[in-house]
Amino acid sequence: EFVLITENVASLKEGREVGERVLREVFDRPFDSSHGILRLSASIGVALGDREVSPDRLLADADTAMYLAKSRGRGRVELFDLSMRAAMTSRLEAVEALRRAVDEGDVIVHYQPIVTLPDRRIVGAEALVRLHHPVLGLISPSDFISLAETTGLINAIGPQMFELACRELTRILAIAPDMPFFVSVNVSPVQLRSAEILSLPEIAEKMGVDPHHIVLEISEAVLLSDDELLSETIDRLRMSGFRFAIDDFGTGKAS
Repeated sequence: EFVLITENVASLKEGREVGERVLREVFDRPFDSSHGILRLSASIGVALGDREVSPDRLLADADTAMYLAKSRGRGRVELFDLSMRAAMTSRLEAVEALRRAVDEGDVIVHYQPIVTLPDRRIVGAEALVRLHHPVLGLISPSDFISLAETTGLINAIGPQMFELACRELTRILAIAPDMPFFVSVNVSPVQLRSAEILSLPEIAEKMGVDPHHIVLEISEAVLLSDDELLSETIDRLRMSGFRFAIDDFGTGKAS
């Protein structure tokens, strides 16, 4: 990372011009290194300071704008405005609420039946994670999964959800031990890259569940990845008895 401090900049428009000049005159040119010619890009965030803004605040504001530049495609300049500060504060509050929910065991699981079409028998269920907020009530995954993945909290939510699903599976199989019933659980790429994912066989054993009754759902993107770590993790889980399925097949690359 780098910080460029310029004086006598009267407006954000002038700040943008400085940032774009840096991209044009510095990063458009290849860098000659001991490893050969390198071509790099930069994401630049611009914030305007005044007597009321502390140096730390100014850096934080520029950093916020820089992350916006990254999220919008990289290799560009974005300007900071006060709405970004409000959004960052809101995000920090959401992260804290999510962390509290995980620590206090507010993770719950709902189940969606999986039915065979010819005879309409229920043969399994998909475990769907929810958070129970003391004020807001049930919170949908669409409102917290992305945040959980970017903060790493998904690695704490995942094992909690998996244990709850195993407990429900144990209860169902105790009632109908001969029924070929299974529970499918969604696993994100972030989870597959973490050490916590390899605790699933241990959790299943502790709960008295045969991993063959559990299907781990992964996205198409995981299958198309060249990441050797992901492949090794999937192989190890398959060898433990878990089955795998492709989640939302056809909505991504396969379409």
